[in-house]
Amino acid sequence: MSPSETFHWSQSISLFSRKLSPAPIESSSERDALWATSILLGLIAFCNIESRTPQEAWPLVPPSSLDLNWLVMGYGKSQILKLVQDKKASAFRTLIAPETSALSTHIRLETLPQAFITVFDLHSSSKSNDNPYRLAVSLLSDVIDVDVDITVILKFCAFVGETHPQYKRLLFQKEPRALLLLAYWFGKLCQFPHWWIWRRASLECQAICIYLETFHKHDLDVQTLLVYPKIMSGL
Repeated sequence: MSPSETFHWSQSISLFSRKLSPAPIESSSERDALWATSILLGLIAFCNIESRTPQEAWPLVPPSSLDLNWLVMGYGKSQILKLVQDKKASAFRTLIAPETSALSTHIRLETLPQAFITVFDLHSSSKSNDNPYRLAVSLLSDVIDVDVDITVILKFCAFVGETHPQYKRLLFQKEPRALLLLAYWFGKLCQFPHWWIWRRASLECQAICIYLETFHKHDLDVQTLLVYPKIMSGL
C-alpha cells in the first residue's frame, strides 16, 4: 500500500471501530453502512499482498503479525453480519441470504478426490462437530464443480466467516491438512481472475504447494492431492 492508501485505510478502521463501541445500533441505514464498510475492509485486506513471488508469500515466509490477516478480518465480518441479519429493512438482505442460510455439513463426496475421505477423516462414523475440516470440505464440495463466480465467492465468504475455530488455529500452525484444504479453496478462486482475488489466491496457493512439497514430501496422500491446486494456480 502507498502511504496515502495506508492513511485512509487506518482512518476508516478507526472510525469503524468507534462506531461499533456505543450502544446497539437501531437505524437500518447505519447497520447497512457498517456491513458495507466491513465488506470493503475485508476486500482490502485480501487484495493487499506485498509478495511478488510464491517464495515471498505465506506460509513460506517467517511468521508475522500480519499472517492470515484477511482470515481474521473475515471472521470479524461474520460478527458484523449479525447486526443486519434478519433485519427486513436491510438493503443487503438479498445479497447475504445465501451466506447466512443454515450451513450444512453434508459433503458431496462425488465432487472431490477419493483421497479426501482418508486425509480429512470424512467417514460416516466421524462426528462432524469434532472434525475441524468437515464444514470447510462441505462448502468446498458445493462449489468445486461450479463455474459461476458469485456463487463460488459467496461460498468462500461463508468458509472464511464460519469455519471451525480449530481449523483456523491449525492454519496458523501450518498443519499440512489445513494448508492443503486452503490450497484447494485458493485453487478454485484462481478460476476467476478478479482483481481483488487472483493475486493472493494464486501466490499463496503456489506458496502452500511449495511448502507442502518441501516439508511434507513423504505424505503421499497430500502429494497426490496437490495436483489440482498446482494446476489451477499455474505452478
